[in-house]
Amino acid sequence: MALSVPAVLTGVVSAFVLYAMDTLSRALEILIWKSLPAAPGVDPGSDGESLGSPA
Repeated sequence: MALSVPAVLTGVVSAFVLYAMDTLSRALEILIWKSLPAAPGVDPGSDGESLGSPA
């Protein structure tokens, strides 16, 4: 019984850390896939096939 409290506390802290990492990864995904392609003038909605070929 004495070790159950630290075990539960470790589980709760781990859950919060994983939730924070998930939230951060979603924010980074938005930054990478929305902001960075638009920076050099590439349409974020394009499929990327026209990047080296003339239109």
